[in-house]
Amino acid sequence: NERVMGFALDSLANQVHTSPNLIWKIPEYWSYEQAASIPTVYSTAYYCLFTKGQIKKGNSILIHAGSGGVGLAAIELSFLVGCEVYTTCSNLTKKQFLLNRFSQLEENHIGNSRDSTFQSWILEQTNGRGVDLIINSLSEDLLQSSLSCLAQHGKFLEIGKYDILKNNQIGLNHLIANTSIIGIDLDQVFTNTEEWSSIHSSIQKLLDNQMIKPLPTTTF
Repeated sequence: NERVMGFALDSLANQVHTSPNLIWKIPEYWSYEQAASIPTVYSTAYYCLFTKGQIKKGNSILIHAGSGGVGLAAIELSFLVGCEVYTTCSNLTKKQFLLNRFSQLEENHIGNSRDSTFQSWILEQTNGRGVDLIINSLSEDLLQSSLSCLAQHGKFLEIGKYDILKNNQIGLNHLIANTSIIGIDLDQVFTNTEEWSSIHSSIQKLLDNQMIKPLPTTTF
């Protein structure tokens, strides 16, 4: 028997049937608990950054909620590409956790996700330019503030569901600088065979080259 990790769509059971293109072999040096932290967050982060964000070396990126699962994966991948990473979190404990986990992350590149002060902080840090990519999970007024942090030709990658499901409105003036606002829902990706196949094989290469780190886990 092989140890595997991955997705079994619409399933919650101790035995499931799934497709070979939805799983990866677990590296020998990982536990099952560590492996469980990988599929959803890294697939989402990869889809955001590479498939939709077309991230490149030298890009600047703001990753909200950096201490969450997708945030940690996105920071890891962004540093692999060679990007300038800014992130937010909600308290000093999480800020210290991020500094301990990522040696490349500068203390003045971590802002507050609980209020709109991150908007002036980002614009100050980037000399008014803004950032090339934003992975957003903030809602309502903070989503609007986040949009204002986008540079010309930037891409806003929305992984939150709150504003989408409530059909909240945003001003089209945010698009005047040739920017893009892109919704991210991993469930929709599985129906696009070509797109998912590319993500699956890319994550396999990252695993083969030991470029993916398991996230911290709590077992109940």
